[in-house]
Amino acid sequence: MLAFLTVVLSTVFVVSILFSFFFSQSNRQDMYSQMENSARSVLSMALNDDADGLSTQRVKQSEEILNGRGIRLTVYDLKNYEMAQHSYSRINSKILKQIKNTNNSYRHTEVVKKATYLNSYFELKTTKGKAIGFVHLASSQSANNTMSNPIRGQLLFAGLISMIIALIISLFMARGFSKKISTLRAATQQIINHNYSVRVPENRIDEIGELGIDINSMTRSLSRQQKEIKEQEERRKTFLSNASHEMRTPLTVLSGFLEAFENNLIKPADHQKYFLMMHNEVNRLTRLVKDNLDFERLRSSKMTLDIEPFNAYDVIDNVINQLKARAEAKQNALNLYAKKKTIILADQDRFTQLAINLITNAIQFTKNGHINVFLEKIENGVQFKVSDTGIGMSDKDKKNIFERYYKADPSRSKTEGESGLGMSIVKEIVEAHKGKIEVESQLGKGTTMIITLNDDAIKKLQMKNNA
Repeated sequence: MLAFLTVVLSTVFVVSILFSFFFSQSNRQDMYSQMENSARSVLSMALNDDADGLSTQRVKQSEEILNGRGIRLTVYDLKNYEMAQHSYSRINSKILKQIKNTNNSYRHTEVVKKATYLNSYFELKTTKGKAIGFVHLASSQSANNTMSNPIRGQLLFAGLISMIIALIISLFMARGFSKKISTLRAATQQIINHNYSVRVPENRIDEIGELGIDINSMTRSLSRQQKEIKEQEERRKTFLSNASHEMRTPLTVLSGFLEAFENNLIKPADHQKYFLMMHNEVNRLTRLVKDNLDFERLRSSKMTLDIEPFNAYDVIDNVINQLKARAEAKQNALNLYAKKKTIILADQDRFTQLAINLITNAIQFTKNGHINVFLEKIENGVQFKVSDTGIGMSDKDKKNIFERYYKADPSRSKTEGESGLGMSIVKEIVEAHKGKIEVESQLGKGTTMIITLNDDAIKKLQMKNNA
């Protein structure tokens, strides 16, 4: 606030000083003109009586007339004699040279004991242009300043009033700025204390208002990030709990079976059965580790896609044959709707993984229903859809379904062996192919996942990989 006031007052003060200076200079030039015009007028009357020159008597009369006006007149002849006093060489030779060469008056201001004196020198000529002498005029500025003093006083008074008005306005403006800045400081302190719900007014159109808008945008972004961090932390805890359970169960089973084998508690006839059970438990552990590794590789873009054309119908038909038994175990009908030759451009292994994850996900959340898989060529690409009549998803589920470790139905995690990474991997695979994934779902009515792959985008990706 003090800085603002200092700038305003300094500006007004400097402008007032400059205005006063220019007025003083202008007023001084007017005084010089008045002196010279008065002298020329008086001396012209003297010349009319004596066209060939000036008599001493006429000069003295002219001096007396101008003396009454506060102007001292001294007239010199061509030899630089003072005509009234008959003294010699009173005008400086440099001044004489200047007024002779330029035909202009020479003006000089001097200050003696804080008093300002105006001096003017010019060449005196007859009405016919004949030079007959030189003139020196001298006067104190105060004697000719009777008109300027009131005006200068008015100017100084106006400057003082302007400074007072500027001071009052600047005080109000500074208070406004200071209050706004204090509000911003208080808001930033709240943000430092992790209160991201704080907001500042956005009713200003200046830079401070823009700063307020930026602070509000930052707090909204931080609030969203804080919420996301909390959600991610909850998912991480859920995942660790699920992963610990998933790992502990097969490890416990494997440990028990191995101990039974070691103590010969299992009959040879049952060896095959228990080996198969141990194999299934190992597969559960392998799947959990593989899903995490796949997701990390895809997310960090360390996985290089092997893009090539292939018949997607054969891939999906093979996946359906693999998963049909699982679908039938839950009384689900699993159907494929596609032309038997549907050529697409993609990484075949990743596309297979994508199809397995989507169809497996549909089977997990559907019972006694239908799972329909669609594959069709569209303009400049291919569209792959998996539609089920399962439990569906809420708006929250649709928003978070592709987040890592998120489970639309956590109660199924223990029975289905779901790691919470399947849909995250699907999203990463689609984005790696520069494609698009959409979700259509209604709670209690089912879900449709729509994958769209663009041929041009994949060709550019293929060229980049080949390069």
